[in-house]
Amino acid sequence: MGVRRCGKSILSWQIFDGKDFGYINFFDERLAGMKAKDLDNVLKAFYELYSSDLDTFVFDEIQQVKGWERFVSRLRVRNKIVIPGSNSKLLAGELATFLTGRHIDFELFPFNLIEYLEIKDVSLGKNWIYSTKKISKVKKLLKNYLFEGGFPEIHKFGKRILQTIYSDIIEKDVIKRYGIRNEIALKELSRYLASNFSSEISYSKLKNIVSVRDVHTIKNWIEALKNAYLIFILERYSPKLKQQIIAPKKFIW
Repeated sequence: MGVRRCGKSILSWQIFDGKDFGYINFFDERLAGMKAKDLDNVLKAFYELYSSDLDTFVFDEIQQVKGWERFVSRLRVRNKIVIPGSNSKLLAGELATFLTGRHIDFELFPFNLIEYLEIKDVSLGKNWIYSTKKISKVKKLLKNYLFEGGFPEIHKFGKRILQTIYSDIIEKDVIKRYGIRNEIALKELSRYLASNFSSEISYSKLKNIVSVRDVHTIKNWIEALKNAYLIFILERYSPKLKQQIIAPKKFIW
């Protein structure tokens, strides 16, 4: 599980590098409208393409198919299955229903600073903090990292790809997946949270900013953004649970 375009599919392929495995991405528009009863045909196609002994499968975004859980539950008895997905609550919740205790959740995130430095061919030795040149180079790359982020495709297509990634997350992982009708208000909320990074904000204030009547709608939208890994919520510490709940939150990108 992880944010869109962070490398989940690539990692899945790397896990089975050198082995035969079946891969299919259910976000492919040619598979739109597929039903659970059709999934067995996918399995038959894999066996025809490779062999009847194939026992390793990667089902990318299979949660697009309603009722997929029973298919995977049946298949996992004698097979190895990886399911990459970009929605934490949806995927974990559905797996927990039919595969309780029989699956492992693994979260993947974009590159952290150390990985970013490695891509830029900067390795931090044991005593790098004593090198003035190395410190200045790391500081410069840190500024770039804070501006660009750690999405792998930035290093291939440039930072303009961030606009596409952001748009895809909002449109596909939030609006479409949760059936949000007031798209304009949702996008305004997302932009406001991004421009007020790490500032304390209350749900009632957000409700007034985006002109939404019910504060519960704001809470649901923020939960959707969180499940799509677009934001993280930081609550104010208090030994009293009630104070944590009612206190303003910080939204981290």
